[in-house]
Amino acid sequence: MIKSDRKTLRIGDCVWVNSPGRPSEFDHGEVYEIWEDDERGTSFSFYSDINGGLSISVIDNIMDKVTPRMETKLLKVRKEIAEVLKNK
Repeated sequence: MIKSDRKTLRIGDCVWVNSPGRPSEFDHGEVYEIWEDDERGTSFSFYSDINGGLSISVIDNIMDKVTPRMETKLLKVRKEIAEVLKNK
């Protein structure tokens, strides 16, 4: 468990992350690994549900508030994945 000024992060937590430069500008996923670094703060890797693959971010990019647009995007992606798996 890692504690920041405002946040607590554990492996297995699902988080929303601000991801500027990515296609959707935000991301969602389960924390896979955590690293402490004095210069940049705490970093973590997570499996991205929205953009796909393994992503890395810093704890300061974790978003506190989720918008309806974000929830809709996550539901859409999960539905697309279920459809692909159903057709296998």
